[in-house]
Amino acid sequence: MAGNKGKKLRHLIRCGIFHTALRLGLFKNNDLASFKIIQIEFGILGFFASLFGSLVSIGISFAISSQVFDSIWKPSWEINLIPVILITTLSITVALLAKLKVLKQKPISLLQTT
Repeated sequence: MAGNKGKKLRHLIRCGIFHTALRLGLFKNNDLASFKIIQIEFGILGFFASLFGSLVSIGISFAISSQVFDSIWKPSWEINLIPVILITTLSITVALLAKLKVLKQKPISLLQTT
């Protein structure tokens, strides 16, 4: 039984999670599936990028506050949470708008060089 789980895990890694979700029929419509995949992919990318940016800014503000100003540093997590949510939403929206533009073009026009 443990070998079977290992095979399934390797298959998920090899084929990719989203490709496997399509093959398992988790998405009914192919176009709807591509929109959901884009939302998930860019949502994850935007979330972790903005989270990393917030964490780096918190670390730098701590370093500046403690080393330069010798003051007590108290982070405000609420202020850092707003950009994480906004950047994640913005990245999903921009990706979907870009996908809509690409869907209106014929594939050959995307592959041709000018």
